[in-house]
Amino acid sequence: MLEESQKDEMKGYIISVEEQNLLNKSTDSAKHGVHIKLKKLINKIYYDVNDYFVSEFSPHTSYIEYNEINNLFDESLKNAELDNNTFNIGDQTSNTFHIYNTEIVRNMLITEYCDIIINEEINNLDYLEIQCRNLFINNKINVKTLKIKANLIFFVNYDTRNEIQSNVSNFIFEETINNESEKNVSGIFIDNKKHNLFIHNLTLNKAFLINNGKLTISGNLISDHGYILNNGDTQFTSDSISLNQIEYIYNDDDGSINFADKLSLETNKFNNNGDINLKNLNFITCSNFINYGNIKLDNLIFSTCLYFLNNNTISTSESFELNIKEKAENNGFINGNLGSIIIQGKMFEHNGGKIIANCTEIKAKESILKGVVHGKHGVFEGNVKIDDIENEEIHDNSNPINYDNKLEFLNETLIENYQNNKSFGISTEEIVCKSKVTIKGGIIVFDKLTVKESGKLNIIENSCVSSIKHIYNEGSTTIHSDISKLEKIENLENALLKINGDVRLSDKMDQLNNLQGNIEMKITSEKLTRISLNCKLVLLSGSTLPKVNEIIIDNNSKLSIMSNVNLENLRYLQVSSGSECIINENVNVQNITNICNEGRIECRECILELLSIINGYNAEFSIFRKLSIKGRYVTEEDMIKGKGLKDVYQNQIGLYNDGIINIKTPPEECIDILSNYYGTKNSSINIYSGNISVMKEFKNEGIFRSTQHIHILVGKTFEIKYSENKQTESVPYNGRFEGVISTLGKFVADKGIYFFISGNQIIYINNTFEPKIIDKNGYLSIASSQDIVKFNSDLCWNNINLYLNILNYEGKYNVSLKKFKLETRKFYNEKSISTQDETIMKTTSFDNNSGRIQSGGNIIVEVDGSFKNGGGGTIEKNVSETIEYNTFNNETKVIKNEKREIHKDIYISELEKCGIIISIHKDITIKSCTFDNTFGIIIGKGQIKIQGEFIRNIYGLIYGEREVEIVSRMIYNNYVKERQEFQTVDLEKPIHEDQIIETKEWIKSGYYQWKGRIGHVIGQKEWVDTSHYEIHTKTETIFKGYEMKTIYFEGVEYPGYIFSMGNINLNIEELNYPGIIVCSDNSTNSSSGSSNNISNNIFSEHISKKPPSEIKNQLNEIPFKQILKEYKDLIDCP
Repeated sequence: MLEESQKDEMKGYIISVEEQNLLNKSTDSAKHGVHIKLKKLINKIYYDVNDYFVSEFSPHTSYIEYNEINNLFDESLKNAELDNNTFNIGDQTSNTFHIYNTEIVRNMLITEYCDIIINEEINNLDYLEIQCRNLFINNKINVKTLKIKANLIFFVNYDTRNEIQSNVSNFIFEETINNESEKNVSGIFIDNKKHNLFIHNLTLNKAFLINNGKLTISGNLISDHGYILNNGDTQFTSDSISLNQIEYIYNDDDGSINFADKLSLETNKFNNNGDINLKNLNFITCSNFINYGNIKLDNLIFSTCLYFLNNNTISTSESFELNIKEKAENNGFINGNLGSIIIQGKMFEHNGGKIIANCTEIKAKESILKGVVHGKHGVFEGNVKIDDIENEEIHDNSNPINYDNKLEFLNETLIENYQNNKSFGISTEEIVCKSKVTIKGGIIVFDKLTVKESGKLNIIENSCVSSIKHIYNEGSTTIHSDISKLEKIENLENALLKINGDVRLSDKMDQLNNLQGNIEMKITSEKLTRISLNCKLVLLSGSTLPKVNEIIIDNNSKLSIMSNVNLENLRYLQVSSGSECIINENVNVQNITNICNEGRIECRECILELLSIINGYNAEFSIFRKLSIKGRYVTEEDMIKGKGLKDVYQNQIGLYNDGIINIKTPPEECIDILSNYYGTKNSSINIYSGNISVMKEFKNEGIFRSTQHIHILVGKTFEIKYSENKQTESVPYNGRFEGVISTLGKFVADKGIYFFISGNQIIYINNTFEPKIIDKNGYLSIASSQDIVKFNSDLCWNNINLYLNILNYEGKYNVSLKKFKLETRKFYNEKSISTQDETIMKTTSFDNNSGRIQSGGNIIVEVDGSFKNGGGGTIEKNVSETIEYNTFNNETKVIKNEKREIHKDIYISELEKCGIIISIHKDITIKSCTFDNTFGIIIGKGQIKIQGEFIRNIYGLIYGEREVEIVSRMIYNNYVKERQEFQTVDLEKPIHEDQIIETKEWIKSGYYQWKGRIGHVIGQKEWVDTSHYEIHTKTETIFKGYEMKTIYFEGVEYPGYIFSMGNINLNIEELNYPGIIVCSDNSTNSSSGSSNNISNNIFSEHISKKPPSEIKNQLNEIPFKQILKEYKDLIDCP
C-alpha cells in the first residue's frame, strides 16, 4: 500500500470504463456500448474532464471465452481436494464476455464490470492500481506497488516459448464483491511454469493463490482467509515470515515449497504431496494437516492442530512438537534424529510406521502405538495402547519400543494392549514415573524403576516386569507381577509401594531396613534374618521368611502380616511408640517368646510359647486368639530400654501393662497369664469377648472395661489343643492359683463382671476393687468352690448387683449394694448389708449376729438348716442366789431373821446390738428348718412370710406393715419362768388395832313462845324445854404385830412382739407362750391348725385387734422403741 503522502504527490488521470445501455428518450430506444469517464487530479481532487459513450468496439479488440479459464481452475481445485461448487465458478463463467483493449492512464485503471487483460509489458512503475472484474496478466510487469481489486488474477502466459519474469514489491489483492449473492471464487492464478513471479510483500484477502508456475515471495504474505494451492515452485526467501489466516495450503505431487529460515503459519488445512524444506516451521493454528510427501526441517511445531496425518516422511534435526486437538495419525516415518519429538493432545495413532528420536515424548490423551519407537529417552503420557508390531527391522530379541536410557511418564498415562489379546514389549534401562501411570499387560524389560513424588504407577495383571532389580519410589507404585531377583528397595517417606506378585529377594539382602512410606509385598527369602522398619509394610499372603528371628518396628511405622505368612523362627517382636503391628490369622508365629509394645499391636493368631508381654505407656495391644504367657524375670536390658519397669525389676512378669489391651478372643478361649500381672494406674484392659486366666500375682491399679461381660478365671483356663489337621480346639482345664490378688482396681462392664476362682490361696475382696456395671440388671458375680474368698474392707457398691457363690460368707465389713444374691454353705454377718433393690440368700446356716440386713426391695432367705437373727441380749437361767427375810411371832411379839437359797434367770439387754432385717419398701420371705429371732428385729414394709419347723421369737420383734404370715409346726413368741414366792414380815408396816370408847353428856336447852289473838302483842310467853343427852366416842390405838408381804423370785417373762397394720395369719399347729400379737381391727385374721385337736379359736384369742393409732402407741412403749425411731421415716411406725 502507498503512503498517503505518496498518493498526494502523484499527478495523473483516472479512467473509468463501464459497460451499459444508453437510453434515447426521444426515440425511447437503448444503445449498447461502453461509458468512459476521464478524471484528472487537480489539487488533490479528481475532476471529470471527459465523459463519453462508445457504442462500437475498436477494430483491434479481441476476446476469449471464460470456459477456458474454468477448466484451468477446475483442475487445480480438484488436485487440492476442494469442492468447486463451494466457490460458484460455474455460475461466473456460464456467460460469454468480451474483453476490451485500453491503455493505462496515470497509474490507475478502474472498471467495475469489465475484465482487463495486460498483454504488454509494464515496467518501472512505482504504483499501479487496477479495479476490474477479472485481470489477465500475459506479460511481465515490474511495479513497486501493485494494488488490484478484482475477482481473479491470471498469470497465464499463453506464449510458452519465452520465459516471463515479473517483479512486484508490494502486491495488494482485494476481491470485488458486487453482490453478496453473486460471491464467486477470487484469487491469483499462476498457470505457466515459464512465468516467474517475484513478489516482495503479498496481501491476499479472501482469495486463492494458485501456483502452477514459479513464485518467489521475499517478504511477507498477508492473507485474510486465503488459499494457497501449489503445484509449481514456491520460494519464501525471507528469514522470518508469518502466514496468518490462511484458509488452505495445498502442495501437489510436483509442488515444492521452500522457506529460508523461520515460518509462522495459521491455516485451516495443510495438505502436502510434494517437498517442503525449511529450518523452522510453527503452525500457530492448523485444523487439518495431511502429509503424503517429504518435509525436512530443523524444528516443526504445531501450536494447535485439529487433525494430523502423516503417510510419508517428516524429518527434523532438532525438535518436532505436535499439539493435537482431535486426532493425529502416523503411517509413515517421523525422524527426530538426535533431537526430540513431542506429541500431545487428544488422540495419536502410530500405525505401523517408525518414530525415532533421541528423546520421544508421546503425551496425547489417547495413543495407539502399532509401530516402532526407538530412542534414548522416552516420555509417555495419557492412554497409550501398544499392539504387537510386525516390522522387518524388529529382531526376535528386541522390543518394538526401546529406549537406551530411560522411559519417563510425566503426566497421567495408561499403557495397554490395543487388541487385548496380544503381548507387547518395552525395553529400557530405567522407567521414571512422575504422574499417574497404568500399565496393562506386556513384557517390560528394565533394571530400575523410579517413581517420583507426584507419580502413581499401577502395573496390573498379565504384565511381566520380573527383571526389576532396583526400586526407587517417592510416589505410589502398584505392581501385579512377579519379581525374581530384587536387590534393592528404596521407598521414601509418604511413598506407597504395593507388589501383589511374588517378590523373591536376592541373596544379597539379609536384612530389610531403611524402608519408609507404605509397602505391600509378598516376599520370599531364605537369607533374611532381621526386619527393621521405618515404614508401613504389609506382608501379603504367601510370604515365606523362615529365617527371620527379630522384627523391630520404629518411627511411626506399621507392619501388617496377612494370612498364610511363614515366620516360624520369629522370637522377638518390638513395636515402638507411634508404630503398629497387625498379625492376622493363620500366620506362623508360634515361636514368639517376647513382645515389647509401645505402639499398637493386633494379634489374630494363637501364641502359646510366650514368656512375656510388655505393653508400654499408652500402647495398645488387641488380642483375638489365645495367648499363653509363662513369665520371666525383668532384666537390666528391659530397664535400659526404658519400659517403666523399675517397680518390678528382678521380679517375674508375665504381662506388664501400662497401656491398653483389647481382648476379643472367642468365648471359649483365654488369655493365660501363668506368671504375674501388673497393671499400672494408666493401664486398661478392654474385653469384648473371651476370658482372662490368672495363675499368680494379680495387681491392677488401672481399669478393666467391656461392652459385654468381663470373665476373670482365677486358677482356671481353657487349654488349646491342635488336631491332626492343625485345627484348634479349646478344652477346660483347672490349674492352681498360687499367687495373691492384692489390688483388683476398676472394672467397668455393660452387662456383667464374673470371677471364677479355684485354688488354695485366699482371695481378698476389698475397696481396691471398683466395679461398675452399666446394665441395671447386670451382675458382679464371684464364684468359688473353696473357702478362699474373703472381704477385708468396707465396700460401698451402691450401683452393683452382687452375686456370690462361695463356700462361706463371713460378714465382718459393711457392704452397700444395689442387689445382692448369695449362695453359700455358711452365712455369718455381724456388720451391715444394705441393698437398694432386693436381697436373696441361699445357705445351709444363717447367723445374723448383731448385723443389719437392709433392702429397698424384697428380702428372700432360704436356709436348709437353722436361721438365727439376734445379738441384742442374753438370758442366764437358774442362777443361784441366797436371800435374807424376817418372821414375827404374834404371841411372843419376837422378830426373827432367816436365810433362803433361790434360782432365777438373769436377762442382759443390749438392744442396740440386735440383729436387724428390714425391707423398706417390699416383702420379707424367710424359709428355714428352725427360725430363731431372739433379740432380733425383722421389719417389712409389705408382707413378712416366715416358714419353719420350729419358730422362736423371744424378745424379738416382727413387724409387717401390710401382713404377717407364719407357717410352722410350733411357735414360741414368749419366754416365761414360773415365779417363786414366800411371806416375810414387813417391818416397815406394823399392825395397830384401834378401840372405840362411848360417853353420855346431859345438855340443858329450851325456848319461850307467845300465846294470844295477835301474838305477842296481846298474848303471853310460854317455855318450851329441849334438854337431852349427847353420846361422845374416841379411838385408842393398840399394837397387834406386823403385816406380811410376798417376795417373788425366779419368775420372768420375755415376750415376743408380732405387729401388723394389716393381717396376721398364723398357720401353725401349736402356739406356746403367745407373747404380744397385735394387728389392725380392720383386718381379717385366719388361724388354722394342721391338727384336729387344736381349735382355731385358741389362736384368735391371742391376737389383739386395735386401731392403727393404738398400735403405733403400743410400738412406742415396747423395749425396741429406740431402734424403731431410726426407721420412723422409712416405715409406718413411730
